[in-house]
Amino acid sequence: MVFDLVLLAAGEGSRLRPFGPKPLVSFLGERMVDFPILRFLSFMEKRKESFFISVIVGNQAEAVKEHLLERFSAYASHFRFIVQEERKGTGHALFCYETQIAAYPQSQQGDILFVASSDTPLLESFHYEEMMKHKSMAIAATFEARDSSGLGRIVRKKTSFSIVEEKEASLEEQKIREVNAGFYLFHRSYLQEHISVVMKKKNKSKEFYLTDIFQGGSSEMALNFKEDNSFFGVNDLSQLQEAEDLARKRKLFSLMKQRLLEKTFF
Repeated sequence: MVFDLVLLAAGEGSRLRPFGPKPLVSFLGERMVDFPILRFLSFMEKRKESFFISVIVGNQAEAVKEHLLERFSAYASHFRFIVQEERKGTGHALFCYETQIAAYPQSQQGDILFVASSDTPLLESFHYEEMMKHKSMAIAATFEARDSSGLGRIVRKKTSFSIVEEKEASLEEQKIREVNAGFYLFHRSYLQEHISVVMKKKNKSKEFYLTDIFQGGSSEMALNFKEDNSFFGVNDLSQLQEAEDLARKRKLFSLMKQRLLEKTFF
């Protein structure tokens, strides 16, 4: 089995100026784009299976490539860079991936794809592990948001669900607290079969939503992680500060827990 982390890193990050393109914004001594990759590598270390990291680049693509190949030089052969010339949404980014990855040998095309964003530095390897416990062909991670502004709502029915972006949501749907985390697992065969649906769907923003790939089929799943800090997305300087504070608190808690265990057993 071959795994592929498809990392969305084509954004400009205009609200994070003058700190560079969004993926390369500094975050606790690293770059923001590094964190989802580090957690994926930790996940793969336990599995001992083949993997690739496919980074979708657009704005300042060369700078992003240069940084990643230097930062992860030991894994340089695992990286591929998918170019999204025009930014037409997350669905279009995944379409670019599927189109360009087809040129690679079959042995280098992932069987299981994780799709994550470069602006979610609090993602943990635990989230990759949890997604793999389920047999569904397409899984969307969800969480209960204290503030759901700007996030896609999870509309559940008896045996299915859909993801409705806020711009498209009715007043009733906007009241829903369970939201899309922006972290997904796809079997490649599912993506190949359904990506065309995404590119045909029209919406108010005139973008192509990755979330439209979920059509309410029995092979789809919305996996609710309940807590929301791990999926915190960074889009402006205020959110950057908040994410760094959350990361520091998490690290402090981890150190305190470790010290307590050492006192208990030694």
